[in-house]
Amino acid sequence: MSNDINLVQDYLRYSNPHIQFRGNVIPKGEAVYGGLVKHSKVTLCPVGITEEDINNNLEHLIAVTVSTKKGKNDVNLYLVDPKTVSLCTNMIDRSGEAVFTGDTVLYEGKEYVVKFKAGEFYLEGERRRSLNSTVSYAVKVLKDRPVQEDCLDLDAIEIKSKVFEINGWARGGFSYNEETKRLDTLITDGFSDWNLPVSIMAMKIRDNIYGFGFGVVDEDGTRAYTGDIIKFTADVEVDDFIRIRKDQRAVILMAHGGVHICYGGMLIPIQDVLQDNKLRSATIVSNIHEVEFNQ
Repeated sequence: MSNDINLVQDYLRYSNPHIQFRGNVIPKGEAVYGGLVKHSKVTLCPVGITEEDINNNLEHLIAVTVSTKKGKNDVNLYLVDPKTVSLCTNMIDRSGEAVFTGDTVLYEGKEYVVKFKAGEFYLEGERRRSLNSTVSYAVKVLKDRPVQEDCLDLDAIEIKSKVFEINGWARGGFSYNEETKRLDTLITDGFSDWNLPVSIMAMKIRDNIYGFGFGVVDEDGTRAYTGDIIKFTADVEVDDFIRIRKDQRAVILMAHGGVHICYGGMLIPIQDVLQDNKLRSATIVSNIHEVEFNQ
């Protein structure tokens, strides 16, 4: 258990859990910034609604928490074109502009498109390059270019969080508070009568406890989130210098360049321990917030 406490400390030391999305409002087209919510107007019910029906009625919303004059918070929802939904890389270009997926950037005299897949931010162009802090300071966002499509797998994006309304983890989309720069509200589809539009439920996130899902699972098929503690079930060779031994633990976190595992104080890009979007010989055993709670 003391090893897990060390992982909590590593998470707090290295993690950058800031998550923000951008999307162009329908029909006007102006960009808005906030959290991401995927919402279907229909839900499964005993009268023949299918998964295809749900997907065909899926809306993508940017959610922004704003303070009211009465001192309370409201959530504003903006319907956006899913082709324009972009994820902030938490890095800036050489002009100080925030870099998002879907941006076209100039790097070493050539144009690239910023993408995110299976936890990695990268540049796609003449050849693929991982986007890290050093590279980001050398790129320039070409602001006259439209947001490029297919740069983010929206089906893979989700958060899990602890909320005040229930005991345990809840999953869904979220609202982003521009004042605090934090996720503060979990948003999920509620319940509805048969064939009626599904309502949206908003629940306050408890004590900033949440994890980011990015389309990766462990060897048992359980979805992985940032903050999850993983245990290796066999030796895993990362490269010529790093070999993770069986029964060793690591924590998943978001850092510059994308999602990493922190093992023995080292940050390892999660792609180095993946095969077909699955963690190699590793299972999720806990979460840093559960370690704190149990201690």
